[in-house]
Amino acid sequence: MNRNRYRLVFNATLGMQVPVAERARGRSKSAGCKTGSAVLAASALLTAVPALAQMPVPCAGGACGINPNPTAFVTHGAASYAVNGNQGVVTQTTGKAIVNWQSYNLGAGNTMTYRFQDGAGNLPAVASFSTLNNIWQGSPSEIAGRIQVQPGQNGQIYLYNQNGILFKDGAQVNVGSLVASTLAPNEKLFIEGFASNVDADTLAAFEAAAPFITSPPFQFRLPIRAFRVTTP
Repeated sequence: MNRNRYRLVFNATLGMQVPVAERARGRSKSAGCKTGSAVLAASALLTAVPALAQMPVPCAGGACGINPNPTAFVTHGAASYAVNGNQGVVTQTTGKAIVNWQSYNLGAGNTMTYRFQDGAGNLPAVASFSTLNNIWQGSPSEIAGRIQVQPGQNGQIYLYNQNGILFKDGAQVNVGSLVASTLAPNEKLFIEGFASNVDADTLAAFEAAAPFITSPPFQFRLPIRAFRVTTP
């Protein structure tokens, strides 16, 4: 096995998934009296692989971050996520996918790649696809690494974190288009198409309700623009 490969395991003491080396053993049935050791071991692992700690962590079917509801990684379409060292890859096999993250942080020197794969296992250079990323993190996402799509492909990437998204010095974005929002996306419009949906004039693509107004909620319509961002 590759020593740079890791897997995620749930740590009951920390109440979250943590990265561990692929060869690390899981918790034994008699580990109930070893809570202190488990905490120390988890701390050591997080210290030993700081780069991996700054990779996005997917939801795994249970309560996820600040979302108390059972939440799978993929809630629309088909996609998978793999991490190898400082490289994270989301591979879609449908034109649109909605994926969910327990946390979404990208450390300096780390890369997150989105790509479309066809039924034959190829990565067609002319493919266009869209990925909506729901981030259930209790703090702002911090992006110091690189977000990109497969070279030659046209990927539209949407990042939603109600607590904010911070692109730090050195962050790089190279995608077909990017929308980073603290407003909840309208998933129906995302699936059916923001621009082509017949209700686009009456439904906001992103919306938020003011807590002191009960009806109707405030709605914010944001332009979707394609751009490439490279910060110094």
